[in-house]
Amino acid sequence: MRELDLSNMDLKRINISGANMSVLNLSGCDLREANMSGAKMSFTILKNADLRRADLSHVTMVGAKLEGSKLAGANLSSAIMVSQSLIDINLRGADLRGSDLERANLGGADLRGANLKGAKLRDANVGGALIDESQICHLTQALNIEFVRIYIMRTDTIIDYGEYCRRYLIREE
Repeated sequence: MRELDLSNMDLKRINISGANMSVLNLSGCDLREANMSGAKMSFTILKNADLRRADLSHVTMVGAKLEGSKLAGANLSSAIMVSQSLIDINLRGADLRGSDLERANLGGADLRGANLKGAKLRDANVGGALIDESQICHLTQALNIEFVRIYIMRTDTIIDYGEYCRRYLIREE
């Protein structure tokens, strides 16, 4: 399945698990709830593709073009996405457990509700990413950072990580 142009096709719920989809053009495709687990997707073009609730577990996705794609609720557990650009991508509610996102660019991505447990985020950029309060401590540990400034939207204030934990996460008994 290499070097084919399948752009703008309706591929909902297709099962192409384990396929070599490298260099494939899937721009604008409807891939909702598709099973692509274990697929090789290096340099695959997925611009504006709808991948909501798709199974992308164990995929290898390096150098893929994902601009404008929708990945909300997708299963990306144990995916290899080293140095992958995920700028401004909607990953809300996605399963990223155990995925390798080292050096990935998640700037501006919507990670609210995403499961990041065990995700490798070494040297990843999460500047401007949207996250839930419950993800802050886990994310700072995964990124191995000691200092982070947190913008609290509802109060329009900026505080450091330590102060955030003292104010909002440490509950008095």
